[in-house]
Amino acid sequence: MRESTEAIAEQSVTLLHDEEAEIPEEYVSPIDFEALKALNEDIYAWIYIPGTEINHPVLQSVRGDNDYYLVHSVDRQVDENGCLFTEYLYNDTLFADPVTVIYGHRMRSGEMFGQLEKLYASWESLRNLDEIIVYTPTRELHFQVFAATPFSDLHILNYYRRFVDASDIPAFAERVSEVHSFARIYDNSTEITEDDHLLVLSTCLIADELQRFIVVARLIYEIS
Repeated sequence: MRESTEAIAEQSVTLLHDEEAEIPEEYVSPIDFEALKALNEDIYAWIYIPGTEINHPVLQSVRGDNDYYLVHSVDRQVDENGCLFTEYLYNDTLFADPVTVIYGHRMRSGEMFGQLEKLYASWESLRNLDEIIVYTPTRELHFQVFAATPFSDLHILNYYRRFVDASDIPAFAERVSEVHSFARIYDNSTEITEDDHLLVLSTCLIADELQRFIVVARLIYEIS
């Protein structure tokens, strides 16, 4: 299974940078979701951060277990690495929610979100790695990173009631901006409004596993 997903990852990177490729009239994802669905129907998106090794499928269990992919691999085998995943009770699989949270383990091997905190350790890294691309079968979503910081272990989507109240979107961003930590990086030039759609990458904090490390990005455009 690892060879299959890595092959598709390599394909996606190649297509992204092929300047001579013809642009189709209708969007065609560079990810072979048909092949991925044949391997595991729970794969519904792909996340790629240019300049990093974060180039993985995103899964969501539909079997009533939000945390299934904490301890299962992409081919549903028991695996401490887990997968990158979202929770079906709080997020859909269309990225239509005001805020989508993708979870992943901070693995010492560097797998999943193991490198996330090190990648976003300075202002320079935030500028250099400020793009996150999410592929779905029908859309390509481009997010711009504006924050990377230690954060409370509160369940963001539950605490803010899935952001049904749009005013909670800028309120959450403000809370992120006010974190008291030398490790906090926040781009104050980014103004978050009630109309924004945010993506949060969440993993354990290296110094304190009872807290989280999050990377927060704003949707800036999409291709469909």
